[in-house]
Amino acid sequence: MKVIRKGRKQTGWAREYDCTGNGNSGGGCGSTLLVEQRDLFQTSHSMSDGETDYFATFVCCECGVLTDIPGKDSPVRANNLPKRQTEHRRNMNIIDQLNNLHERLTSGRITSFSRDDYEAIVSYYGEGEIPYGVLKGRDATLEEWFADNWDYDQARRDEMPAPDSTGKFK
Repeated sequence: MKVIRKGRKQTGWAREYDCTGNGNSGGGCGSTLLVEQRDLFQTSHSMSDGETDYFATFVCCECGVLTDIPGKDSPVRANNLPKRQTEHRRNMNIIDQLNNLHERLTSGRITSFSRDDYEAIVSYYGEGEIPYGVLKGRDATLEEWFADNWDYDQARRDEMPAPDSTGKFK
């Protein structure tokens, strides 16, 4: 990441931390990151005596490694931070959103996409999977392309194996 044009001065809680993997088996890349409160989420460790320790954790945008910050540095108690959604859960939320969008489009309740709808489709498919002529509106509209392709993609997804309890595919 690099700054193209400087924006407003940082407000609210923010601290610089190095990506170390502290509390998460190490392996950090050593990047120095500006971590804001919105970047923090809750992780926990349950012990054999039934006690649970909570940690304020961020994920490095460079290497993806999790790092816990010291409890005294956290802007709120770690157990009050939101839990991190798994990649699988985020994908399922997008799929649910697109199923609903497809149903509204094919039933005629909508005829064109909002900006949020457009962004959801592009984030799901990626710009490389949507034909360039569709993205530019030359060959077909995104609405037409999505209506034609969603049923096929849903059938293809139904053939995929389900993830295990950790959200990973076997």
